[in-house]
Amino acid sequence: MKLPMEKLKSYILEAEERIYNDIRKIYPNSAGLDGIINVDRYLDLNHEISNEKPIKILWFLKKRAFPTNKKNQEFDVRQLMLYVAEYSKWRLTYGNMCSVTEGILEWWRTRNSKYLHLENLPELKVEGGSVYYMTNEEASKQIFPLDFTAFLNVQKRGIFSKTSNQNLLYAEYAKPEIQKILKAQYEYINPDIIIFANHIEKLAEDFAGTKLSDFTVCGNCKYYFDKQINKLFIYTHHPNLHGQVTKEEYCNSIFEAVRKNEQNII
Repeated sequence: MKLPMEKLKSYILEAEERIYNDIRKIYPNSAGLDGIINVDRYLDLNHEISNEKPIKILWFLKKRAFPTNKKNQEFDVRQLMLYVAEYSKWRLTYGNMCSVTEGILEWWRTRNSKYLHLENLPELKVEGGSVYYMTNEEASKQIFPLDFTAFLNVQKRGIFSKTSNQNLLYAEYAKPEIQKILKAQYEYINPDIIIFANHIEKLAEDFAGTKLSDFTVCGNCKYYFDKQINKLFIYTHHPNLHGQVTKEEYCNSIFEAVRKNEQNII
């Protein structure tokens, strides 16, 4: 049964707290809390993006290094996502996340696929540590793209290294208790577009419910659209590209996957 938006918000907040308690049990001294960054905006309760329904985007990431003053403490990683531009090198990872999200949000808001091209997007700007863009209309308004998303890190424990060890991530995802938590989070987040950006093939296959070989190659990413549940799964690079591909290739490949499925999503 489809819940009214306010009841859905209550359901999400209750489910979220239950899952956070599960994370705390596994990592009592360094739990990293992730998920929906801003529930009101994720559900678009104020109709900033659409008068009909929200477009819900989920990023599957690796881990987030905790601030050095948060060692051996629980940390709400969502607060970092709200103010990513306080980190001087935010564009390396979050610039690509913001651009991809911005394009999808503007496409959804205007129903104009021209926004599914990096070169057509409004410029990203910063205010108070938060990243935003201005809509192109005469009465333009600020949109904070990451506020409209959810993100899930595979590693729920605080990591203080600036680089990721992929083998450790594989081992973390192999833990049944971590898989259980991620699946429970995915259930209440209930996204429309899922972006796997952590190079864990097994995770992408588990959530898409099919082998990666069934995904369609699209530039520098792969996609699979499940018509039964109306969800688009995109397997791509981590947003911090480390010279693997260009920003244009990264963003436009994801946009192309959305364009090829836009009639299904709408």
